[in-house]
Amino acid sequence: LDVWAKVWGWVPISFYGISFTYDVEVAAFDNFNSHGGIVLDEIQTVQGSPKQLALGCTAKIYNPTFFTMQVKDTMNFRVGYNYTGNEFFIGTMAATGLSISPGDNVVAGNLLV
Repeated sequence: LDVWAKVWGWVPISFYGISFTYDVEVAAFDNFNSHGGIVLDEIQTVQGSPKQLALGCTAKIYNPTFFTMQVKDTMNFRVGYNYTGNEFFIGTMAATGLSISPGDNVVAGNLLV
């Protein structure tokens, strides 16, 4: 930031390269836990092999902030199932080219079981 001013109304004075920062607190993504967390929405395709099951599916994600998040890389989500109070790991859902806007979102990806 560069600042220019007049002292006593007539003496010009300049300051160059002044560092200026401003911190803002906003609601966090909270690991996407608000509104029930990330929820499996639809299973659209299924492909299987003897040791692996691949599901083309969508998931619902709620963004509690007023920011839109874009991820250009593949984002991996752990998929679990809660049964009698115990969380069981089912597989990993990979979503590519992710864009999450404020509010409810539906994200497409591949779930490997």
